[in-house]
Order: sequence, then C-alpha cells, then structure tokens
Amino acid sequence: MAGVATWSLRQGGRLRLGEARASTEGSVPRTIQAACAVIQREDGAILMVKRLNPPEAGLWSVPGGKAEPGESLRAAAAREAFEETGLQVEVGQRLWTAQLVFDDDIIYELHDFAATPIGGALQAGDDAAEVRWVPASELGSLPLVAKLFDHLCAAGLAPPPIDGPRCYAEITEQLRCKSGIGRQQ
Repeated sequence: MAGVATWSLRQGGRLRLGEARASTEGSVPRTIQAACAVIQREDGAILMVKRLNPPEAGLWSVPGGKAEPGESLRAAAAREAFEETGLQVEVGQRLWTAQLVFDDDIIYELHDFAATPIGGALQAGDDAAEVRWVPASELGSLPLVAKLFDHLCAAGLAPPPIDGPRCYAEITEQLRCKSGIGRQQ
C-alpha cells in the first residue's frame, strides 16, 4: 500500500488539498476509522451508492462508513456494503487509504477494499438514496465524492479521461454545476 492521501472538505462543498492539522481552537482533530467496499462485477462495473446524508450528500460513492468499536476494517466494509446495498460481499485486498479532513475537527481515515458480490439482493438501504452498477467507462461522468475518481483510476478500476489528465476538482465542479448539487439556496 502506498502512502495516505490527505484532502480537506469544508462545509459548503469546497475541496481543498492539504495536510491534516489541529483545529482552530488548538485541539487535535478526532480521527474516525471508516471502511469502504469497492464492489466490482465480472464485467468490470462498479457498484455505486448515491449518498443520502452529509458529508457530500447527493454525490456518488462506493458503500462504506464508520467501523464500530472492536470491528475490523474488513468486517466494517462488508457490513456497510450489506447495509447500503443489500449485497453480501467477499472483501479482498486494501486498495488505498485516504484521509478526509472535515472542518478541522474530524478526520475520516478511509480504508477502501476490493470486494466481490457473493449473495443478497441489490436494493438501496440505510443511508443510500440510490444504488446502481456503473460501467468503468462511465464513472468519470458521475458527480462523485471528493477524489474517488482519482483513486479508482490509480487502482486501474476506471480509465483516465480520454482528453488527458484533468484536475479532479475541475471535473467535479463541472458535474456539480450541471446537476445543481451544492448550489446555495
């Protein structure tokens, strides 16, 4: 596994690259361990979940969430996959680890694992607004949570944009503007 990528997300949907740091009040941010399942079918399609709740509600992601006390990260990835999609999965190797810094007070340390479906019935549940299989070639056209597309490309699970490397923030901002996500009322 390579190093840990760190990125920050401020309320209001602003993405800022940077390092984790202490909060403005001088306290050390609280780290929450989270696990995600990158579920892939034999045809290469990835199971995507449209987030129902903050952070990044309305954007597409892979199923995942907080690990419970005493729960292994692999077990958390499998549990979250079932709760959000109705599918039982076999969790494989860790694909990447990233940190999401939210408002300087909380750091989500995200551990994403490869997974394959082994049972269950696909249905949105828990905190998922919608679930669907997305062909790898279409992942770049969805409004995804921060940096997910970059990680999927780096892991070889999604092809890079045809018109060459582009800044993730630029792609996401264009998609958010088209979809109306993140607009102030």
